[in-house]
Amino acid sequence: MPGIDVSDQLSMSLDEIISEATREPRIEKRPSQDRRPRGQLFNVPRGIVKSRSTARSEDRRPKDFATQEFIKVSLNSDPKVVAGKIAHCSRSDCPPTVLAIGQGCLNQAIKAVAIARRFCMQPQTHNDMAFDLSCQPAFRENSAPAKSTRDTPLSKPSLALYLAKRKPNTHRSSKPKMEMPVASATDPSIVAGALAARVREGAEVCLTAIGVDAVGNAMRAICFARLYLEDNDLDIKAMPEFVHLMKDGTQMSGMQFNIIVESAV
Repeated sequence: MPGIDVSDQLSMSLDEIISEATREPRIEKRPSQDRRPRGQLFNVPRGIVKSRSTARSEDRRPKDFATQEFIKVSLNSDPKVVAGKIAHCSRSDCPPTVLAIGQGCLNQAIKAVAIARRFCMQPQTHNDMAFDLSCQPAFRENSAPAKSTRDTPLSKPSLALYLAKRKPNTHRSSKPKMEMPVASATDPSIVAGALAARVREGAEVCLTAIGVDAVGNAMRAICFARLYLEDNDLDIKAMPEFVHLMKDGTQMSGMQFNIIVESAV
């Protein structure tokens, strides 16, 4: 954030991030340009599709993949500024794809998406329509082993977050949600197995996380769960939002990922 060094920014609580995100930064429009991704391409949106045919992996790409904007998030990125870019792109065109490498960058990216959801729910002009954003994470090519273990902790996960517009409040349900806490020491592949099982049962599920590593583990768990659900012709999206959670008898700021289930057929 302007005037705050990197170490201070990373130590800020989510409450402080929320308070700083009350006003959307102004984004200047720029001429249209070729928005094809540069450098190494990645499989989208499932992530690891080596065992699938090329045709099938192409079919699972977003329809407007070639025209999508790509936003890279680093440890130095201000979540509020990134959120403004996401909201601007989403209003004027299709939502961007957010790229992040490492737990710290993933944490910044998810904060940005959560803030962007608030921006998109607040139209800037009377001609703007309010909308919400969903997030579909996927491992970038060759960035994930079959599973994470203590010997291969995936300290530098490389993820692409595919964003899509949704009508406001369409993810709300009257059914009680099953809360699945994710911690910094959690194995994402194990959480993913439990998440996939609950999705197959038709349960309403949400993941909760407190802290940088926990948020990153939650995102990787969703990536793995998407792969596990592929044979069931199901897919999932996440709706990240800031929440207050209880930990060891103390209320703390954290992130909640409301899971949306969709048919992949």
